[in-house]
Amino acid sequence: MKMNFKSLFILTLLLSIFTTSYAQRKKNITIGFLSDTTTRDSQEHISKFEKEVKAVVGNDANIIFDDKYSLQNNFDWNKAEKNYESLVNNPEVDIIIVSGLINNYLLYLKEDYAKPTIIFGMVNEDFIDVSEKKATSGVHNLTYLILPQSYKRDLTTFHEVYPFKKIGILVEKEVSDILPIRKVLDEYFKNTNSTYELMSYSNGDDILNQIKNHSGIDAVYLTGGYYLSDNEISEIADLLIERKLPSFASTGRNGIEHGILMSDSTEENAEQIYRRLSLDIESIVDGTDPSNLPVLLNFNSEPTINVETASKINLSLKYTTLAKANLYGELDSFETGEKYNLLKIMQRAINENLSLKASSKDIDIQDKEVDLAISNYFPKASASANSVYLDPKLAENTQGQNPEFYTSGKFTLEQVIFSEQASAGIKIQKYLLKAQKETFNSSELDAVFQASQAYFNVLIARKTVNINNENLKLTRKNLQIAEQNYNAGQSSKTDVLRWKSQIATSTLNLITAQNTLKQAVFALNQVLNLPIETELDISDADFGKGLFKSYEYKQLEGILDDPISRKKFVDFIVEEALKNAPELKSLDYNIKASERNASLYQRSKFLPTFGLQAEYNYDIDRSGKGSTPPPGFVIPTNNYNVAVNVTLPIFDRTQRDLNRQKTKVQLEQLSINRDNTVLTINQNVNTVVTDIINQIANIELTHVATESARENLELNQIAYTNGAIPIPTLIDAQQNYIQAQQAEANATYNYLLSSIQLERLISYYILLHSKEENNELFKRIEDYLTK
Repeated sequence: MKMNFKSLFILTLLLSIFTTSYAQRKKNITIGFLSDTTTRDSQEHISKFEKEVKAVVGNDANIIFDDKYSLQNNFDWNKAEKNYESLVNNPEVDIIIVSGLINNYLLYLKEDYAKPTIIFGMVNEDFIDVSEKKATSGVHNLTYLILPQSYKRDLTTFHEVYPFKKIGILVEKEVSDILPIRKVLDEYFKNTNSTYELMSYSNGDDILNQIKNHSGIDAVYLTGGYYLSDNEISEIADLLIERKLPSFASTGRNGIEHGILMSDSTEENAEQIYRRLSLDIESIVDGTDPSNLPVLLNFNSEPTINVETASKINLSLKYTTLAKANLYGELDSFETGEKYNLLKIMQRAINENLSLKASSKDIDIQDKEVDLAISNYFPKASASANSVYLDPKLAENTQGQNPEFYTSGKFTLEQVIFSEQASAGIKIQKYLLKAQKETFNSSELDAVFQASQAYFNVLIARKTVNINNENLKLTRKNLQIAEQNYNAGQSSKTDVLRWKSQIATSTLNLITAQNTLKQAVFALNQVLNLPIETELDISDADFGKGLFKSYEYKQLEGILDDPISRKKFVDFIVEEALKNAPELKSLDYNIKASERNASLYQRSKFLPTFGLQAEYNYDIDRSGKGSTPPPGFVIPTNNYNVAVNVTLPIFDRTQRDLNRQKTKVQLEQLSINRDNTVLTINQNVNTVVTDIINQIANIELTHVATESARENLELNQIAYTNGAIPIPTLIDAQQNYIQAQQAEANATYNYLLSSIQLERLISYYILLHSKEENNELFKRIEDYLTK
């Protein structure tokens, strides 16, 4: 059916008249607010609440929010009473919404309410009896939506995490002047082994001074403080961290975000409160007495813990705590320890690794073997003494040649002039020394790679912890959705139980991931020769940035994507690996040593050993019978002799031939080992290059998979909230998202590790060389690929 312009105009006009008429018939409902004070955060909450109310009630009434009906008492009891009476007596105000500790306590003491009144926010059940069994208030014109606060409950929760001995409790001065706080605290602490110090404050500076002036406390509990600025909370948190003081604050998530250790979870329930308040206002507008409105509200009563702050103050969190609390921050935080990036880790491994230090001693030992071989050409000197007692009867008949008592000394000097065995020994030991140095170079390269591997294991484990932490948060959120759906009759109790089971599983996975991270750090400390429990601040591997700027995969992807350039690249890497491999150099030196050993057994048949020997003898004592020679005979008291020795082995029980045959077998073995090493290097290069190709593909694909899984999860959460899909579908979507995140993280780290493994194969670590040396290497690669 076609409609001309005139008909369309008339229809539009009629709709406009109808809409205007309907709008004029809607009631005007003015909302009055009572609060203790106002802050930027509270203004933001009110703004969000106003939007929610208008969205929910907009079709039934014109909701009016006017600043002149938003009153604060500034913690003044008399002003609080006047503010309430002014709204009650003002005919313009239809509904009163009350928040704040002073206001809530004031209205709690009243017995009747002239106008519909809604109490919401924090109500301290230490002073106000809040029965969780009541379904409605049962009081005309009164309903409430509250998150019960309790000093006693907070202190008990805090003590479970940190068993303080003396805690400083910070309370707003205006509140402590009105409420019987000390009575409540005295009653609580009389049944504990702890004590407290009550400290009042009016502003952020008061809090800082109170903390500085109370040195005997070992923990701090900050109550109130909703009007503190972000900067003030940050200063307070910084001071607490500096003094290693665990802290608990009632400032909600804002305090946690600025460094407070623990807080309640009220911030996470804000949206739930907005929606319930809006529905209550809608019911009041429709004529329902507030006394009949439900007051029960399921909320998250679990505390929130800033795990980064816990790390900074050296507070170890129990597994039971991790299972119960909401966790904020990076669970992998190592900011309390010395900062390490990969370059520093490599350098420390070279200088401090114990296995490497032990290996270096093999060089020192072999160096001494060289000195020992050379010492065969050094002169050998010795001195000796000899004392003889001879039968006197026999001595008398020797004519003075052999006296009864005879003591003599001898000094001997020996010098090898030429020895084929000594010369060969020197040469062989020098070859073995060079071989040992190359073995050490190989060990050094291995130690660097082992340290790099341990570094990336820490990063992967750290990422796994964070992913599991996010998964636990997500599971808790889904549990809240399930509970809301159950309360609304959209789902069964089984959904709630299933999510509680998932929380238990997710918590176990988180604990397991944390232990794996600790084990990874232990392994890294061992490689770096640090005490196993040393805390480290590990820098992440920023892909394509900083230290890893040279590891941008896009250029390498272009090379490896083309079969021709990939073949050339692999050939170049193999050539470099074979040229630089210390394993091959060590084998080559061992082969030379064996060859010299073989020639020794061949040449020693014909080459004699030449030596020089000199001896000096001296009579020290000649006495007793036969010590006097016959007349005319003179017996010298000293003498010397010099000799040249020439030794030529003629037959040595076939040992020379057997040793030559043995050496030949050893040479064949070394040659086979060398060929095998060459083949292994070829195989390793091709394997690592293939791994790099896989990781490059994984980097791109896992990123797409993660984004798709995240979007799919968000859509499934919305659908589950609306009751459109069953719980298994949402669980599958959540698991897919976790797996995609882990795969994406692993792809990046594994690519970098594979690149470093390739550097190990060519015996050249980019991070350990200068920019000029690296540019020269890149130029040679480019020239090889383009020739």
